[in-house]
Amino acid sequence: AYAGSHFVASEYHAQLQNDAERVSLLNQPITKLAPQRYRVYLAPDAFMSLIQMFNYGCMSEASIQRKESFLRHIRSGEMKFSPLFSLSDDLSHGLVPRFSSEGQVAPKKLSLIDHGQFIQAEVSQRTELEFNVPQNGASQSEEIRSIHVAPGNLQEQEILSQLDHGIWISNLHYLNWSDRQQGRLTGMTRHACFTVKNGKLGSPIEDLRFDDALPDLLGKQLLGLTSKTHWFQETGTYYYRQLGGSRGPGALIQEMNFAL
Repeated sequence: AYAGSHFVASEYHAQLQNDAERVSLLNQPITKLAPQRYRVYLAPDAFMSLIQMFNYGCMSEASIQRKESFLRHIRSGEMKFSPLFSLSDDLSHGLVPRFSSEGQVAPKKLSLIDHGQFIQAEVSQRTELEFNVPQNGASQSEEIRSIHVAPGNLQEQEILSQLDHGIWISNLHYLNWSDRQQGRLTGMTRHACFTVKNGKLGSPIEDLRFDDALPDLLGKQLLGLTSKTHWFQETGTYYYRQLGGSRGPGALIQEMNFAL
């Protein structure tokens, strides 16, 4: 996928070239890896799949108040995100309406987590009345309408050398919470995931299932985020054409737990 507000031919052709090189690697025999913990690089598509899980009952103030979200532990200081991680609801691009169904207007950019520190959750008018927490223009579902993860300092040309030995993960799917109150989630690798040895892409891998804690992956296990972010246009059409999209980087993870 390639999307954005400006078409840059050089970026488009570079992406095609990178994809073409990886397609050739798919002709190699598939490697079956043993279930264990691996050092991984999560390409932007895979990393943003993890971040999307915040919208499944976690970034909602009501969920936190009802002790249904692990973010209550982040707010209290029992769990910690890495200082490398910053998350916001960025409506400044104009691709998503700033107003809620009740007519409340959200700020153009709402900081949710800043350098690992919990700032605020998404708060709707209903939650304001129920829990006496000031609303911030959130929708009734209290989801992040336009996810934005701030970039880091990892240069894309350094990814393989920094990963050294591990797994390059291009895509994840079938994500779900295994324990939402503790932030544990599960999912599977998908499409063009490769072994990495001595800083070089190797053979494609047989799909693996991971089970890990999001606070760990975005906390003590997070080694770096790429300096370049990618825009992922929303393409859903359930009931109506979905709006907006998300922007985020790739992530280098020290250890990720693969259970099957």
